[in-house]
Amino acid sequence: MRDRLRLITTPEIAETPRDAAGWLARLLSDQHTPDDVAAFERWSLEHPEGRADYERMADLTAMLSAAAGNPKSRAVLRSSRPAQVLGRRSTIAIIVALAASVFAAFITPTLLDRPAVYETRVGEMRRVELKDGSVITLNVGSRLRVRMEESERVLWLDHGEARFEVAHDASRPFRVFSDDREVRALGTVFDVRRTDGNFRVVLETGSVGLFPADRRRLRPVAETGQPVTVLAPGQMAEASADGTGLDVETADLEVTGAWRDHRLVLDDRPLGEAVAEINRYNARVIVVDDPVLAAMPISGVFRTDEPDAFAQAVVMVLPARVAARDGEMVRLERRPKG
Repeated sequence: MRDRLRLITTPEIAETPRDAAGWLARLLSDQHTPDDVAAFERWSLEHPEGRADYERMADLTAMLSAAAGNPKSRAVLRSSRPAQVLGRRSTIAIIVALAASVFAAFITPTLLDRPAVYETRVGEMRRVELKDGSVITLNVGSRLRVRMEESERVLWLDHGEARFEVAHDASRPFRVFSDDREVRALGTVFDVRRTDGNFRVVLETGSVGLFPADRRRLRPVAETGQPVTVLAPGQMAEASADGTGLDVETADLEVTGAWRDHRLVLDDRPLGEAVAEINRYNARVIVVDDPVLAAMPISGVFRTDEPDAFAQAVVMVLPARVAARDGEMVRLERRPKG
């Protein structure tokens, strides 16, 4: 059965996928890389309808995988004829048809227990209060899935950034997954960020442990062993997309938490990185094509929701000027000498 599904849902992918079916096949493959994940996150933000299609297909595929392990549902799946055409429309139709067959004969609480999904768009923040009293603040362009169980609280930060104020409950670990890492707490306040494949967790109060996680399945707490790192208040751990270890250092909480007050604090940060951060918060983007200008450092405190004010500040402190401006974009370039 598994081989049959692989034939249906995993077409040959030579180029970057352009639709939900292609991304599903790419990310289900054990050959996908952190660069693929980062590219998928960018594609999701640019194509929200495509992301919705991807989620529906991923949910149905997960249902089929779960059902394939049950004798009753497996019998239903065996009686279904696989289609011969493997195009995008056929792929979706096959998955939907098979899932419908399975549901007609076999429905379990596991299949129905689907996480709640919370999302924010560009320029949008959101406050979420969970049933246990925990409070989550989602930064812009973020996606979080939540599943509350009797024995544990399980959350997945698919992309973006979130601050977690965890209600203390010693009997129910609070587990936040981001790609192949888990952040676990009982009652504490911490921030997790996942953008472009990079990972960061900042601890404000309490204590959290960081564990390696399996992307393919949720391992019980009893199977996870000892944490790789335990953070103390005021510490942060960072890892880059290339996966070269986890660095722990002291955090400046006023800097790392400035986003909640719509502020960006910069200390000799390259202009290109600062622009990329500002652009996360606004539909009106700043463009810097010149690599020399992009590498120039800039410092200061800026509003994340005022791109024009940021551009004007750049012009005042760096040898730059506004080369073009319209309703959607402000382009900066180096100012000619003399």
